[in-house]
Amino acid sequence: MAKARIHIGTAPGDEPCAQTGITCDWLRLQQLECLVYRAALIARFGPPPPRAAISCAHNTHDFGNSIDLVVSYDDDDDGPGGGAAWAESVADGLARWQDGGFITPIVYDDAGQPSLCSLSDVRESIVTTIVRLTRLVRDGYGTDADRLMIANLRSAYPSHSVTADERLAVIYSGSETPA
Repeated sequence: MAKARIHIGTAPGDEPCAQTGITCDWLRLQQLECLVYRAALIARFGPPPPRAAISCAHNTHDFGNSIDLVVSYDDDDDGPGGGAAWAESVADGLARWQDGGFITPIVYDDAGQPSLCSLSDVRESIVTTIVRLTRLVRDGYGTDADRLMIANLRSAYPSHSVTADERLAVIYSGSETPA
């Protein structure tokens, strides 16, 4: 069994993100972005199969530590639904947060500094995404891709789903139970 690794980055490729040594509190923000990016990839492509994993990795450089997302997989596991096939599907990452159903967790100003942390907690970001996508679907505006992202997030984050369902129950109190 040969283990292989693919480095994907800290955030979707076309999105601004915390810059090592430049952005204030960059290490904490990179950790947040990396974990939310992991959830966005899981939403889009599903949880990793048994012989694959997706995690944040710390890298040491001359200018300081940085964090990026790494997909590890058994490159011998190349059958349908295997780790190699899943890793290949996520290898290019996402271009935008929206591609994984998420909103931007951190808004940066023109100088690359955080101007607003709209969702400064990974759990809150995942719960909010489940609620938002579920409301889109329930209210008739969701797509099949939205339904798949909801299912993937609920599968990978069951305790977050419970919190999302509690919020949805409050939102839709007095009406039918949300889907």
